[in-house]
Amino acid sequence: MKALKIILIVLVVIVGGYLIWMSTIDPHYDVNREMEIKASPEQVWANIDDLTQWELWSPWGMRDTTMVITYGEITSGEGASYSWVGETAGTGTMTTTVATPYEYQEVDLNFTAPMETQSIGYFKLELTENGTRVIWGNKGKFPFGMRFMVSSMDQWMGPDFEEGLSNLKEVTEKMAAEASPEVSLSEVEIVDMPAIDYYYTYSENIPWTEIGDQMGVGFGTLMAAAGPDAANMTMAPFAIYTMWDESTQSCSFRNCVSLSSEIETNESIMKGNYSGGRAVQVIVTGPYDGTGEGHMAIEAFMQENDLSSSYIEAWEIYENDPSTVAPSEI
Repeated sequence: MKALKIILIVLVVIVGGYLIWMSTIDPHYDVNREMEIKASPEQVWANIDDLTQWELWSPWGMRDTTMVITYGEITSGEGASYSWVGETAGTGTMTTTVATPYEYQEVDLNFTAPMETQSIGYFKLELTENGTRVIWGNKGKFPFGMRFMVSSMDQWMGPDFEEGLSNLKEVTEKMAAEASPEVSLSEVEIVDMPAIDYYYTYSENIPWTEIGDQMGVGFGTLMAAAGPDAANMTMAPFAIYTMWDESTQSCSFRNCVSLSSEIETNESIMKGNYSGGRAVQVIVTGPYDGTGEGHMAIEAFMQENDLSSSYIEAWEIYENDPSTVAPSEI
């Protein structure tokens, strides 16, 4: 009896110590990896938001050739879902619960085999100078008795995220290259710009991802105000960038048209004037997102030729409408 009592005391001490240890462990985990992809957020998003595209890059499906995927009625956006069954991948379902286009996706992951678990997977997309930073992660909470597994989650899941992001990068960059023609630049040169009167709307502190949409609104406002006089433009529509902030990834610009006739101004539509002078010019041919190469070419030219000014405006003159002309013809 005495020996049994000692054994019971030892067991109580061990169990008590184990429970105390478990109570000190944070049950929450958040494992993620990131990678930069040389493609626009829109192009990356297309391969994430559409769950049918996961077969092209997901590491688990590539490893388990027995995996069978069944898609729900919706495969993109909130409510999109699929279920899977595989010898090594197990059994489970995935449902998109948050879908903020080009920025953030969140999915509910529910495994039913080899064990029942629930977690949240997520993607974050951030525009960068060279493309898109993609963060892929998974977060969740373990029940009390399984908290000891928290410390191993990064080691278990991290390599899978790295492999998946590498696959996603390869697939997306290949698609982006096939979808977009190469950008070509003319020789950078110094030209004389004539004096110009123009009408404009102003777009202030616009995120880089929204430049196209804001220009569409600005030029649409100008064309509506001009009415039939829009046919009297003396040059192609243009934008004048007045601010470009790398740290906040935002900018401010004027949406401009030069007309041979007068239109009424108001709080939204204003009149501007350029007195003429020398300008550094390069002609960019290709998709709009290639205009950055033109700006960099001008900057390099100015540095090489020791050109400077107390105030420099960046102009973009649009010889045709990217909403109606194929990228290869821009």
